[in-house]
Amino acid sequence: MPDVMQSPAAPPPRADWEKAAGLLEQAARVGNRDSATSYLLAMCYKRLGRNADARTILSRIPEPDANVYLQRGLLAYADKEYPQAEQDFARSWELEPQSYAAGYNLLLAKLCQQKRQDMAAVIDRLLPLVPSPTDQHFLGLLRALLVTDSVASSGLTWDMQQALAKMSPDDEGRIVGMLAGLGQFDIVRPLLQVLTQLRPQSASAWQSFFQISLVQGRELIDRCRWKEAQLVLDPLARLLAKSDGSAGKMDFSCRLVLFNMLGTCACMMQDYELGIGYFRSALELFQKSPEASQRSTSGSRGNPRQVNARGIGQHAWLEQNLALAYEWQGKWDKAEAHWNRYFDQLEYNLADARPGEYLTNLAFEGLNRLSELCTQKERWNAALGFLLRAHKFRPSDADVLERLFHLYEQLRKPEEARKILQRLREVRPNDAQVEIFELNTRNVRDLDDLSAVLNDIRRVQQKHTGNTQVEERISGMIVNLMPFMEKMFEQWTGQVNKVLDQMRRLPSYQINWTMVREVMHDLEEKFYQLRKLAVKTQNLVQGNVRRDLQRLASQCDRKIDQCHSLSE
Repeated sequence: MPDVMQSPAAPPPRADWEKAAGLLEQAARVGNRDSATSYLLAMCYKRLGRNADARTILSRIPEPDANVYLQRGLLAYADKEYPQAEQDFARSWELEPQSYAAGYNLLLAKLCQQKRQDMAAVIDRLLPLVPSPTDQHFLGLLRALLVTDSVASSGLTWDMQQALAKMSPDDEGRIVGMLAGLGQFDIVRPLLQVLTQLRPQSASAWQSFFQISLVQGRELIDRCRWKEAQLVLDPLARLLAKSDGSAGKMDFSCRLVLFNMLGTCACMMQDYELGIGYFRSALELFQKSPEASQRSTSGSRGNPRQVNARGIGQHAWLEQNLALAYEWQGKWDKAEAHWNRYFDQLEYNLADARPGEYLTNLAFEGLNRLSELCTQKERWNAALGFLLRAHKFRPSDADVLERLFHLYEQLRKPEEARKILQRLREVRPNDAQVEIFELNTRNVRDLDDLSAVLNDIRRVQQKHTGNTQVEERISGMIVNLMPFMEKMFEQWTGQVNKVLDQMRRLPSYQINWTMVREVMHDLEEKFYQLRKLAVKTQNLVQGNVRRDLQRLASQCDRKIDQCHSLSE
């Protein structure tokens, strides 16, 4: 564990801890209850990473000495049980007041519990025990930093401020390393912030402060604590806005991550305009970065820092975040542009995918989702564009081919629909629905075309009797054919009414009865054919569609009678 003092006893070279533990276990089983044996067995368990077993053995040692308490404290500290570690270190230091290891570890245990008021007293007691002037100077600097969490606090004297401001880079690196090694970001960040205020020109202090703040913000984001993460990250954005000091010269990757995280927090709190602003700042920063410029000129696939473990580039993430933000705002035109650039980036990095098919599958699923979304919103051209890109990744996917067929039908592109249908027939050679799709591509212009389509529908139904999906498709086709049948009925009814209107206006001797009989006879035949088709179609469907066909047949009967009376 970083900066936690270990036992003063150094391990022997090439120690076989497994074998040693086995021998000591045998000794314990035959009745050896010696404290030294138990202590050595606990140390073996500790070296083997069996902390729970080591703590159990140490807790059973009667009348433990300072070293036993020290080891118990180290194990509790490793398990992040800081109150217990503090008790054990304090007891060890009480039994051996000259132990620098016990005192230093007690200091760290208190620091991990934010017991700031106690730490100065521990350091004052620890200073006479420091083994070297260098360590003594380091503890003095640490004390000056720990006694306050603000430069304006009265706890930090002028001498302390000057000592911290003028410390050497080695001392600063040691303090920063010790604090960062604690892993307690809510404790370490305020201390590093004080250090950056005292040393505004220190690049390493600023870098550490930024990185720890970013890590803490990421942990809060992972727990969906958006507001708290924003409060941690907002001060960093304000510091970057200043051109003075080392904050303004922060590494572009830190700034990129910061803007991306702030944009995420803003969008998750539904402040989309603010989130889009942060994402745009991140994208502009990325496009100005040396690595991005190098990639654009050399054609390489980018710096490893720009690609995550799955092979997705930073540019792709930024485009995706912008696309999502615009999508949530309902600004589909802008979202569509960023989505297309996002998929362009995925295609560009296909060779970097880990595992090999990851980016291909990601792009396919994403394009499929967007195509369905655009279809629901009746944005047919956008839906077709996304689905065609998905089709490139899986050209034999039957579901994609079927949806492409329907989109081409919706957009009235029969030639493209027939080509897709041919490909779908190759993928699903014995699928009944494909036969029905083929019927959908036919142009019905007259009763002969309608009769041929209905005969083929009946053939498909008889071939696949009991198939519910086929029945549903057939019902859908009949529903689509109904407007044509009704249109023909209305057209011929209009012709009948026109003839009757002319007959009412003319005297009987001026009426061309021969022509009237011929026209009415011809219309009678047409109504008869339409009625015959309506009756045949009733057997193919159920429910409301069947009732509509019965109504149409009854209307045709009345028109047939009317035409027959005038054709005699």
